[in-house]
Amino acid sequence: MKKNLITTTVLLLLAISSFAQGKNLTTYNNYMQQGDGLSDSLKFFEAYECYDNAEYWAGRNKNHKQKAKDARAKAITNIKKQKITADSLLIVANNELAKAEEMQRKMELVILDKAVEKNKKWKGSAMFLRGLLIESERDRLYEIDSLDLSNSAILRLPNEIKEFPNLKHINLLGNNDIDWQDCFTKIETTGINSVYVSVNDLSDIDSSYWHYIKGIEILKNELTEIPENILQQKQLTYLNLSYNELSSLPKEIEDLTSLTYLSLDFNELSSLPKEIGNLTNLTYLSLDFNELSSLPKEIVNLKNLTELSFKNNHLSSLPKEIGSLKNLTGLYLRGNKLSSLPKEIGNLKKLTELNLSYNYFTNLPKEIGDLKNLTELNLYNNKLSSLPKEIGNLKNITELYLGSNYLSSLPKEIGDLKNLTELYLYNNKLSNLPKEIGNLKKLTYLDLDYNELSSLPKEIGDLTNLTGLDLSSNQLSNLPKEIGNLINLTKLDLSSNQLSNLPKEIGNLKNLTYLFLYDNELFTEEEKQKLEKWLPDCLITF
Repeated sequence: MKKNLITTTVLLLLAISSFAQGKNLTTYNNYMQQGDGLSDSLKFFEAYECYDNAEYWAGRNKNHKQKAKDARAKAITNIKKQKITADSLLIVANNELAKAEEMQRKMELVILDKAVEKNKKWKGSAMFLRGLLIESERDRLYEIDSLDLSNSAILRLPNEIKEFPNLKHINLLGNNDIDWQDCFTKIETTGINSVYVSVNDLSDIDSSYWHYIKGIEILKNELTEIPENILQQKQLTYLNLSYNELSSLPKEIEDLTSLTYLSLDFNELSSLPKEIGNLTNLTYLSLDFNELSSLPKEIVNLKNLTELSFKNNHLSSLPKEIGSLKNLTGLYLRGNKLSSLPKEIGNLKKLTELNLSYNYFTNLPKEIGDLKNLTELNLYNNKLSSLPKEIGNLKNITELYLGSNYLSSLPKEIGDLKNLTELYLYNNKLSNLPKEIGNLKKLTYLDLDYNELSSLPKEIGDLTNLTGLDLSSNQLSNLPKEIGNLINLTKLDLSSNQLSNLPKEIGNLKNLTYLFLYDNELFTEEEKQKLEKWLPDCLITF
C-alpha cells in the first residue's frame, strides 16, 4: 500500500510539472508574438520588454530561451538605430524651424518696411530688412505716429517696433492668428496707446491689455448679440461686427460714445434703437445687407457723419431729418424700396457721392440740383421717366448712371454738366438726344445701348474725348458724318441696328481697335471691303 502511495505521488508531480510547462510555453509564445507584432509596428522598446518576459517564461527550454535572447538583442539594436534616426530628425526639424524663424523675421520686416513707406509722413527709404536704415532716415522715424499692419498675416509684432519713439497707433486688423500676449508685451515697452485688433472673442486678449484697444473687429463669428465685454469698452473708436447674426442692438450701444466708425453689415437687424443717436462722434456708419424698414429720427443727432450706408435693406422712406447731416460726403441707399426723396436732401451740400440705384424712384425733387459738390450720382435701375432741369446744376459731377429706367428724353440742361466723363443711359426709351449733348467735351464714355434712337444729332461729333461709344440695340439706319470727328475712339458698338453702310468719315477713326456691326441690315461685300480698307488696324465684326 505504501508503494502505491509513492507511485501516485510521483505521477501527480509529473502531471503538475507537465501542466506548468504547458502554461509556460503558452505564455512564452504570447510574449514572443506580442514582441514580433510590436517590432513590426516599430515599437521596439515595448517589443524589448515582451522578449525579456518571454525569456523568463522559457524556463529551462534552452532553444526558447536563446530565441528570446536573440529577439531582445535585435530589439536593442533597433532601439539604438531608432534613437539615432530620431536625433537626426530632431536636428533636421530644428534646422527647418530655424529657417522658418528666419523667413518669419524677413516677412515681418518686409511688412514693416512697406507700412513705413506708405506712411504719409515718411520721406526716406525704410530698410529694416537689410539693416540699412541710415542715421538721417532714422531721425525721420520720430515723425511717424501711426502704422498700418492690417491684413498682413503676421504672427507676432516685429521687435523693430521700438524704433519708432513717437508711435501712438498701430492697426492690426485682419491678423487673427497673431500672438496677442507677445504683441502686447512689446507694446507695453513703447508709447503706443491705440491698437486695432481682429479677434473671435475679446477674452482672447488678457483683460489687463484692453485699455490699449481702440478698435475691434469680430467677423463671421455667428454673434447673435453684442458681447457685454465689448459694450464696456468705452474707449473704442472703431467697431466692426459685420457678417454675424445680430437681430437687434442693445440700448447700451449708446455708452460707446467715442466711436467714430461703426460697421454692422450683413446682419439681421430690422430696426435701430433711438440710442443710436447718442453716438455723436460717428463719422462712418454702415448697415448694409440688413432688414431695416425705417430709420429713427434720432439719426439727426449724428451731425459728424461723413459716410452713411444702408445698401440692400427694406427702407421705403427717409426721415426728413436726413437733411440735418450736413457733413455727409457719401450717402449709399442702393437696393431699398424708396420711391421718393425728402426735399431736405438738398441740404447735404457737401455730398460728393449719392447712390440710389435699385429703388423705385419715378421722379427726383428739384432740390437734387442743390447738391453742387456731387461728383457721382447713381440712379441705375429705377422707374424714372424724366429728369428735373435742375440736374444741370451739378457742375462738378463726373459720373452719372441712369441706365435701366424709363427715360424717353433728356433735358437740354444735361449739356451743362461740363465735367462729366462717364454717362450711362442704356436700357431706357430714348428716341432722340438733345443737341446740347455736344457740350460734354470731357466725356470719355457714353453708353446708349438698348434705347429707341433712330438718329443722332450732328453735335455728337463734338465729343472728341470719347474713347468708348455704345449705340447697340437701337434703330439707327444712318450716322452723321460728324462721327468721324471722334478721333480718340477705341471702341464703337453699332450692333443690332438697321445700318447698311457707314459714312466715309468713319475712316478718320485711326485709334479704333473694335468696331461691332453684327445684327444690322446686310452689309454688301463692297461695303465690307471699304471699311476694312479705311480701318486696317481695327477688328470689325459683321
